[in-house]
Amino acid sequence: MPDTPDKDPVIAHSFATFFVIVSVLLMLTLVWALYGEFFGLRPWKSYQREFARRYHSFLVKQIPKQKAAEQTILQSAEYQQLDQQLKTLEDQVKDKTEEQDKQIAILDARFSALTDTFTTARAYVATQVYAIEHTSAGGKTSLARGLAKYEAGPFELALPALPDGHREKGSYTFQQLEEGFNQVQLDKAKLLEEKSALLRPVSELRKKRDAYLADHLNGLTVGQLHGLLNKVNDFSVEIRQINNPDAGIVDRCESCHAGIREPAVLTAKDLGGKKVFVSHPDAELLQLHDPEKFGCSPCHNGNGMQVESAESAHGNYEHWLWPLHPLANV
Repeated sequence: MPDTPDKDPVIAHSFATFFVIVSVLLMLTLVWALYGEFFGLRPWKSYQREFARRYHSFLVKQIPKQKAAEQTILQSAEYQQLDQQLKTLEDQVKDKTEEQDKQIAILDARFSALTDTFTTARAYVATQVYAIEHTSAGGKTSLARGLAKYEAGPFELALPALPDGHREKGSYTFQQLEEGFNQVQLDKAKLLEEKSALLRPVSELRKKRDAYLADHLNGLTVGQLHGLLNKVNDFSVEIRQINNPDAGIVDRCESCHAGIREPAVLTAKDLGGKKVFVSHPDAELLQLHDPEKFGCSPCHNGNGMQVESAESAHGNYEHWLWPLHPLANV
C-alpha cells in the first residue's frame, strides 16, 4: 500500500462553514443582481406604472365634469339647430343612399360571379395569343381557329341583374364576359361617386356641428376621454424609444415623461404634483417639430439614451457634454 499523509485535509477538516458562507454570498449576489435588473436599473418601469395609475384616476374624475359641460353645449339653441338641420338632411337622402347601397351590393355580387370565369378565360386567351405570336406561320392558323372557337364560347353563367338582384342564366362569349366585367366596375364607380356627392352636404354639416361642440368645449369630449381611458387600461410597461438613424438620434425620454404627448392637457396638479408626467407646454411646437423625428434631447439636451436614473438621463454628470438645459433656458 502507498504511504498516506498522517492528516488528510479533506478528511481531517470540515469545510461546511466555508460552503455556507460562500452559498450565502452567492444568494445575496443573486438577490442584488435581480433587484438591479428589475428595479435598480429600471426606474422607468415604476414611473410608467405610477403614470398609468395617476392618469387613470385623472380621467375617471374628468369624465363626469366634461359630460356635464358637454350636455350644456348639446342643449344650447345653436347646437340644437345644427343637429336638427343634420337630421333633416339625413332623412332626405336616406332612401336614396339605401337604394344606392342595394344597387352596389348587386353589382358586387355580379362582379364576384363574373370574376372566376372571366379571369380563367382571360389567362387562357393570353397564353394562346402568346403561342400564336411565337409560332411559325404553319401552326398559327390552327391555333387561331382554336382560339376563335374558345372565345365564341358559350360560357354559361347565372348573373345577378339590376334592379332586384334576381339571377338570370345566360350564355356569353369571351368578349361579352370582358365587356360585362369592365362595365360592372364602371357602374359601381359611378354609383359610389353619386353617393359621395349626395352625402357630401351631410358630411360637411356634421363636421360643422361637431366643430361647434369642440370649439365651445374646454378640453376633450366624453367619447375621447373614454378612448384614452381604454388605452390606459391596456397600458403596457415598455421602453418608449424614438430612433432616427439619419439624424443619429436615439431618444428614450418618453419612457419616463409618459404624458408629454397625451391629448389631454396634464398639469402637475392633475397628477398629484408629479411634474415628470405633465404635458408639453407648447403643443403647437410639437406640430412643427414632430417628436417621432426629433425626439426630445436635440432641443432640450440631456442624454436621451439613458434610462437608468434621472441624473444620467438629464446628463448631469461629469463626462456628458450636453446636460439638460436649465428651465429658464429650455
